[in-house]
Amino acid sequence: MIIELQILAQAGLTYVRDDFDLERYARIRDIAAEVDSFIAIHDRESHNIPHYAYGVCKIFTLCHVTGGSSEKNIETTGFDWFAEDDLPPSCRCQEQRRAGAHVL
Repeated sequence: MIIELQILAQAGLTYVRDDFDLERYARIRDIAAEVDSFIAIHDRESHNIPHYAYGVCKIFTLCHVTGGSSEKNIETTGFDWFAEDDLPPSCRCQEQRRAGAHVL
C-alpha cells in the first residue's frame, strides 16, 4: 500500500499544475517514504453521525521522528505533542468516540 501511495503521489506531481495540489502530492510522497506501517483506517461513514454525501477516511500510521521542524504551509498552522491523558480541550472527543479510539 505504501508503494501505491508513492505511485499516486508521483502521478499527481507529474500531471497537476495547481500549487495547492503540488504541495499536497509532494507531502504525500514524503509521508509514504516515512511511514513504517499503517495502524488503522477509520471510515467516517461507519463511525459517525451525521452521514455526509462524500466519504472521509482517516489513515493512522506508525512513524518515528527523525528530526526537522514544522514548516508553515497552506493546510497546517502548527503542531505539538500531547500525552493521551492530557489532550488540549480542542482535541477532546465525546466519550463514545474516545472509547472507540482506544480500540486502535
